[in-house]
Amino acid sequence: MKVTETHLKGCFIIEPQVFVDERGYFFESFHKDKFQQLTNIEVDFLQDNEAFSNRGIIRGLHFQKGQYAQAKLIRVVKGKVLDVALDIRPGSKTYGKHFSIILSEENKKQLFIPRGFAHGYAVLEDNTLFSYKCDNYYNKESEGGVIYNDKDLQIDWMLEENEIELSEKDEKLKAFKNFNLGKKIGIIIQARTSSTRLPSKIILEIEEQITFLDVLLHRLKFLNIDLPIFLATSDLKVDSVLETFAIKYNLKFFTGSEQNVLERFINCAEENDLQTMIRICSDNPFIDLSLIKNLYKNYKGEDYLSYKVNNSPSILTHFGFFTEMVSLQALKKVAFKNDKKCIEHVTNCIYENTDYFRVNFIEENIKNNNIRCTIDTKEDFEILKDIYINFTKENPTAGYLDIIKYVESRPDLLHKMKKLIIENKK
Repeated sequence: MKVTETHLKGCFIIEPQVFVDERGYFFESFHKDKFQQLTNIEVDFLQDNEAFSNRGIIRGLHFQKGQYAQAKLIRVVKGKVLDVALDIRPGSKTYGKHFSIILSEENKKQLFIPRGFAHGYAVLEDNTLFSYKCDNYYNKESEGGVIYNDKDLQIDWMLEENEIELSEKDEKLKAFKNFNLGKKIGIIIQARTSSTRLPSKIILEIEEQITFLDVLLHRLKFLNIDLPIFLATSDLKVDSVLETFAIKYNLKFFTGSEQNVLERFINCAEENDLQTMIRICSDNPFIDLSLIKNLYKNYKGEDYLSYKVNNSPSILTHFGFFTEMVSLQALKKVAFKNDKKCIEHVTNCIYENTDYFRVNFIEENIKNNNIRCTIDTKEDFEILKDIYINFTKENPTAGYLDIIKYVESRPDLLHKMKKLIIENKK
């Protein structure tokens, strides 16, 4: 038996030793001890399945979730298929990647797919007999699937489109990006009132009973992404006032360590069963909703995903329109290192270590580098108050290009922003 691991960890090609003579052939299709010795995987198969199909049939991509996930050992008894394994393991370095292989009665190759994968196959010859072992029983309530022709996955099924035949159920499967697949995502708004330069800046009134925290939370109501939103702050008594905003906007409220922002994020995620977070800073009331949606759309299970604006990570810029995504697993890795500089500046310790974390950036360019829409000082507050009253109040979902266009129509604001950028160089 020859065993070769694919580029997907735990996924193996099995080539049995075949004995051929004038009578025909013989081979061991499975030997538990040899399999374990060569793969270092202990598996206990409970169920064997067999399917007969003709050319053009595609079955999949299928999976079972949670405790009902299945490992499979697949082979073709008669005919030929293209077999496909898709990695859907949260935190995997190959999350969203696939492996495909021809399995046939001639080559007698087998494919072992561990738990945490979606699986499918295309039948390439008539009268094909497909057989596979499972280490878990079928469970209808836990089954899920990904549509075979998902453009993001770019799987070549080796069939012409007019040949392909699907079951009614498989025709209704969704694109991969529409699945959480165990990686529950939530939005965490980082907020506190104890700012050194401008205390209570996010809850100071800009007009009667309206604050910049109101502006931000009202804006997020138009996001149209079905994700839980949390307003997370410190456990200091002074920050308890923020709970009234959470109640007002029907958000979940979380309090945690005032000194250790990293611990606060980890605890918020764990208590609410989040595996990935979209992190929004409350200092940025004009956050761009389309940029959040684009981030969510392009997330493929990385440890960190954000924007690079003019070749600089957006978190280091002064624009105030961008956000970032980070996995709980990455935050825990940072916490384990116990580096004090990472306690407050959490994500810097992730995206600066690409050898240790899976990091990806979406490139954006802003021609005018003199735009500053973040609140840090009294001057920032007055500038953004002006923009709110004269523009975004009537345009609550205005994107960053619209806001920049408005600011550029106001040389007085542009001059003040340029001055503040120089004074507050990061």
